Amino acid sequence: THSMYGAPVFEKFKIENGCLRLFHVMTESDAVLEYFAIEKKDEPNAHGTFKSFSIPSASIGQHRFTLNGREIPPITPNTGSAIPVTLTKVSLMTHFWR
Repeated sequence: THSMYGAPVFEKFKIENGCLRLFHVMTESDAVLEYFAIEKKDEPNAHGTFKSFSIPSASIGQHRFTLNGREIPPITPNTGSAIPVTLTKVSLMTHFWR
């Protein structure tokens, strides 16, 4: 949910070259698109590449992460902290060992 406009916002990322690449922002709110300087609703409409980013824990909305249709719950930090979002490469062995 966008904090200023109270409208649902969905951001779509791709994983490329070890980074998160923002390629689409979905919302029904024209005001939100204007806030982000996005001119169209069609995909792709956004551009950005990030090694990591964080979401202020005080921000409003229900932050959800979905990877290949599977929801990943974000870690809830201590009050006043931020929710870190970063990619971590693990070996296949480590993945199955868990």
